[in-house]
Amino acid sequence: MKLRADQSSLLGASALALALQWVPMLRPLSLPFIYLNTHIHELMHAVATVLTGGVAARIEVYADGSGVMYSAGGFMPIIASAGYMGSMLVGTGLLMASRTPESARKAIGALVAILAVGSLLWLRGDLVGLLTALAWLAGLTVILKRADAGAVRWTGQFVGLLLVLASWDAFRTLWAVSQTGSHSDAMNMQMSTGIPAIFWAGFWALLSVAATVWGLVQAWTSPQMKRKS
Repeated sequence: MKLRADQSSLLGASALALALQWVPMLRPLSLPFIYLNTHIHELMHAVATVLTGGVAARIEVYADGSGVMYSAGGFMPIIASAGYMGSMLVGTGLLMASRTPESARKAIGALVAILAVGSLLWLRGDLVGLLTALAWLAGLTVILKRADAGAVRWTGQFVGLLLVLASWDAFRTLWAVSQTGSHSDAMNMQMSTGIPAIFWAGFWALLSVAATVWGLVQAWTSPQMKRKS
């Protein structure tokens, strides 16, 4: 069976993304994508805070790839869930949109807009956070302006997969933290709902796996043909 161009591209992007994320000697090369995942994670917290009536003060992203969003008010169950689920959904959305170069270009453009507006509103304090946000904005903009159709599609697939995989990796860390009682999104959920943090870590992980499988299936299937008038 002959693969379509988008399927071949998806296989290549998947192989490289898996290698960067899970081959120990290649993990340092994935740090830029960990920064991107952290930016999106904290931005989703900030958006959820504002949408539930709270005030998002600032976001900081640190050299080790961790981050924090300072806020007041809002509805904690939604805010705490928004970080991990938000970054995973952005990655899945990029995967689904990247079946065609045209939709991939729109999805990457939307990601640039989200990063730009979110950084302008909330990114403060740490120099690493500012520099990594600017680097990603510049890099994605160059791809949108200069890359050919195939490269734009591959970028959407590759970045989408790495965001999803980075989200999975974060879930493993969250699971470990939830068992020690350290501060985390899962502990915030425990304090808000009374349900143990380990439950929320597992629940978010299951949702992530389900959404990722669905996104990959959608990315693999043939795009719907446009109706002719």
